[in-house]
Amino acid sequence: METFLEKNRELLLNLEASQVYYNTGINNVDVDSSLKLTVDEKTVKNNKLGSLGSFVGIWRGSEIPKGIKEIIGQSPLGSGTSGGEWASKSVALTATDVDLNIDEVSVGVFLKGNDVTSLGAKVIVTSGRQHTPEGTSVTITNSTNRKIKVQYVVPEGVKPESRMDYVMLFKGDTPVANNSNPLVQQAINSNEALGTVTLDVSGILLEPGKYIIQYNAGRYSWNTINASQVFTVR
Repeated sequence: METFLEKNRELLLNLEASQVYYNTGINNVDVDSSLKLTVDEKTVKNNKLGSLGSFVGIWRGSEIPKGIKEIIGQSPLGSGTSGGEWASKSVALTATDVDLNIDEVSVGVFLKGNDVTSLGAKVIVTSGRQHTPEGTSVTITNSTNRKIKVQYVVPEGVKPESRMDYVMLFKGDTPVANNSNPLVQQAINSNEALGTVTLDVSGILLEPGKYIIQYNAGRYSWNTINASQVFTVR
């Protein structure tokens, strides 16, 4: 017969090797003219892009914008719900003193309208050439029946703690929007763009089945999903 200690010992979770990721990303900038570019963007499945007012925006320089007035060109991501796939988007400048073939600008994916703190991905473009894209992702690095350790990445300059970002755990295999009842949640306690968070799952029983880790950003974190990872407990 197992002793109390044996029953309550910490055990590694048997996670299925094949896992599903949904990330916020941006890539493949193509400068069409001095005032217009096309870019590929991706948002997490089930984000309500229309009601959120999600958009792709352009601003001067390489630093993240401090206010919506710094956006010099934007294009809405659509009126529906994200399917989690890459899509092409054209964005035209409203400022005539910037030449995309010469100047340095940044292009970003913003999940909430008129809110530059909702930045989920960005790429710097200098003289028509893009730098390395920066997006938002979340990855499980270690998991037991008591804790799940998660690594997150956000664009440089985004401050997760100040923005009040969270990592959450839900049952199921589809990203969850507008749900304020996760199994477990943990606030990000760092303003670094790369960090780790530990979810305490000792108080719940992770029965065999599918689960999803989500990175939800900002004070409106119940309805914006920046990244997620689906996994299966065997």
